[in-house]
Amino acid sequence: MSEQKTILQEGIADILVHVPASPESWFSVHNLLVIIGLLLLIVIVWRFFFSPRSRSLRMLSNRVAAAVSREDYTGAVFSIASVVCARVSTNRLDRKTELPASLLDQMERWESFISKINSSRYSALENNIKEVQDLSKEAAFWIRKWR
Repeated sequence: MSEQKTILQEGIADILVHVPASPESWFSVHNLLVIIGLLLLIVIVWRFFFSPRSRSLRMLSNRVAAAVSREDYTGAVFSIASVVCARVSTNRLDRKTELPASLLDQMERWESFISKINSSRYSALENNIKEVQDLSKEAAFWIRKWR
């Protein structure tokens, strides 16, 4: 003890004995990693369940399934059109709807989809579940791709 006092008194106070890390510092790093992991998980869950695209896709499948279970195929087509309208943020689906820049090369597919959905909405679809399924798949494509 007297040796330590003499060393400190002689001006070698900048050389200190290494103190090992306390367990509390490891615990705080561990907590930080857990918090970052939880935040990452929250972002992934939000993107999967609560993004506008995911909500539109769930709405599409729920509405089409409900209409098909009632054997209301025309209602299913109207439901498809309303969900696509909501996702596209427009009141009407027509060929003049502006596509995003990333989808300009898909203009012919858009026009084909619009003509199919318009002809299906205003014609009798008795027991034509195949056409409803095709329109639903095409609508899901547009919901996924639209930005």
